Amino acid sequence: MNKELVQQAHKGLVIQDIFLHSGEIKTKDDFCPLAEVTPIEIQFKHFIKDSRTISRESVDHEHMNLIVFRYVAGFRALPKGLPDDEKESSTVVEVIATFSACYAMVEELPDEAITEFANYNVGFNVWPYWREYASSTAKRLGLPSFAIPLYRLPL
Repeated sequence: MNKELVQQAHKGLVIQDIFLHSGEIKTKDDFCPLAEVTPIEIQFKHFIKDSRTISRESVDHEHMNLIVFRYVAGFRALPKGLPDDEKESSTVVEVIATFSACYAMVEELPDEAITEFANYNVGFNVWPYWREYASSTAKRLGLPSFAIPLYRLPL
């Protein structure tokens, strides 16, 4: 991580909002949480899908540039102990959410600073929204309780 670029981005970006862009829930046709007796494991994934810059006028008629990052997070539930080649076809439940994280650009930034910010901050900002979404969705699906891990910075 280039700390100087991240610091530069911190000065040049101001968070505006984080919202759910899309969500997808897939369950096996025969999934019934009351009938499941096989222990399950939960696997997670997360990544930045893309970003875009939007120019608009603010409420007080000032010109504003926004950077919107789309961040994907998901989990899947599958029977414990399967070999890797059977995991995809044995997934019982899969939940994928895409969040939009919007930041106002208050000063011009080089692309490198925006990339460093994306890699080290966007996920951290989105994570509480993802944890709430994943926990409440898992509960609604009748899955056994599990903890969403803490956010970890990419190595």
